[in-house]
Amino acid sequence: MKAADLLGGQVHDLLAAPNPPLAAILDQLPAAVVIAEAPSGKIVFSNRQVERLLGVRPVAAGVAEHREWVSWTADGRRREPADLAMPRALRGETV
Repeated sequence: MKAADLLGGQVHDLLAAPNPPLAAILDQLPAAVVIAEAPSGKIVFSNRQVERLLGVRPVAAGVAEHREWVSWTADGRRREPADLAMPRALRGETV
């Protein structure tokens, strides 16, 4: 799902609002959540689970920085950055 489609394009308003209810809810989820602007790839939100998994909250000003992200498959093979969910979603794929 594209961030612009989420909640009728009001994601930025909800995340930036004082005491943002959406950010508070997303921060409590047991799954890692990252929201980026399309098509730039600038990260506008990541929750605590992302920080727990990576050790830091990811910061990316654009798609080019997503290439620096490293992950592995369940069987230990390195996953290509272009195959990660965020770059795929920014290319218009449904992930």
